[in-house]
Amino acid sequence: MTPSDEDVAALGRRLLAGWEQSTRGHFTSRKARPTHTAALAVVHGLTAHTHAVSRRALDLLAAGDTLVAMPLVCAAYEAAITAQWVAQTRDGAHAMLNEDVRQRRNHVRHLDQAASSAFHDTAAGVAEKIVHELDTSASARTFQSICHDLRAGGFDAYIAYRAMSHLSHASPLVVDQYLDLLDEPPHLALRVQAKQPEAGTWTFMVVASLVWAGRAMDYLEQDKRRRSELRAAARMLDIPDEFHLTEAAGLREWQTHQGRIR
Repeated sequence: MTPSDEDVAALGRRLLAGWEQSTRGHFTSRKARPTHTAALAVVHGLTAHTHAVSRRALDLLAAGDTLVAMPLVCAAYEAAITAQWVAQTRDGAHAMLNEDVRQRRNHVRHLDQAASSAFHDTAAGVAEKIVHELDTSASARTFQSICHDLRAGGFDAYIAYRAMSHLSHASPLVVDQYLDLLDEPPHLALRVQAKQPEAGTWTFMVVASLVWAGRAMDYLEQDKRRRSELRAAARMLDIPDEFHLTEAAGLREWQTHQGRIR
């Protein structure tokens, strides 16, 4: 039986409460990988962010402000999928760090080229915080590549992200929500209040993101206190509760690891 939009929203509230309850206790982590500490830090940050923005997104969706909620829906989804990828990838956390290094270097280059002295003078300070890149088989350079590394994710996961992005960024689709076409001249009416996309789909995506982010954190926890709760939520939504690496991504990771231990 397909759950109603109201049931999905209520499930989201329960998952938020479950996350808050779990963060009050002691966290016992798994120590199965050398990169575990870095992975734990990254996955926790992404999971916490997913829950923080999801709470606001659900409030806005419930109030009928779907268009205003969309950047938060998109942020929750991106953080949750990335958390899954980092949790499942041996050196995913290092790949995230490398991407940060790349972006900081680009930022310094742009600051050096800035006309404003306020920007130009900060370049040296940003440059001082750049660390060395780490050896890794994975790449976090694009969200598309992250999606394609995951089974039950892949191209479909990226398509969903693109749909959210079109309703989040400065796009013609956003502009369309503030326009009405008329049969008579001037054929166009300007709106102050936006037309609102249907909220049910995006409420579903927010709650699915809560499941995936929660399971990513659960994967790194020894006691897995929320596993039953999150798996039950996934069954209700009829979604996978976690993503695993594709065969190609797993092979790439294994080959890199074998090269390191030779």
